[in-house]
Amino acid sequence: MASVRFSLFASLPRIVAGIALIAAGTLYGSWSVLDILWVIVGVVLTIGGVGTLSQRALVVMPHEVIVQNMLGGPVRRYPFERLSDLVVTGEDLYVAGAPVVLATRFSNVSSEDWRAMELELRAAARESVEQDEGEDEDDQVDDEDE
Repeated sequence: MASVRFSLFASLPRIVAGIALIAAGTLYGSWSVLDILWVIVGVVLTIGGVGTLSQRALVVMPHEVIVQNMLGGPVRRYPFERLSDLVVTGEDLYVAGAPVVLATRFSNVSSEDWRAMELELRAAARESVEQDEGEDEDDQVDDEDE
C-alpha cells in the first residue's frame, strides 16, 4: 500500500562520516586500538547510512502499520480494521486514536513520501467510508423487502 523511506539527508552524513573514519583508521597504518576503533565505528556508520537509503521507515499494509528500523526489521506493529482508523495530521500518524511512534525522528523520513502516504490514505479512507455507506444502504433495502 503506502510506505515512507528514510530521508536522504539523514543517510548521507552517516555514510560520509563512516567512510572518513574508515579512511582515517586505515591510512596511518599503525593499527593501534584507536585506529581499529575508528574503522569499526566507520563500518557501523556506513552500514547504518546505506541501510537508511535502502529501507523503509514506515509501511502501511492493508490491516497493519509497521514501523521499521534502519536495517529493515520491524520495531512495532499497529493493527487496524478499517482505513478510516488511520489519521494523518501534519507530522503525526494515528491508528485508532493511538499515535504511531517512529523508530527515528520525523526529520529523518522523506517528506515527499510522507505527503504521498497522507494523500493515499485520505483517498483510500474516503473510498472505504463510501463502500461502508453503500453496504449499509443495501442492508436497509434487504430489511425492507423482508
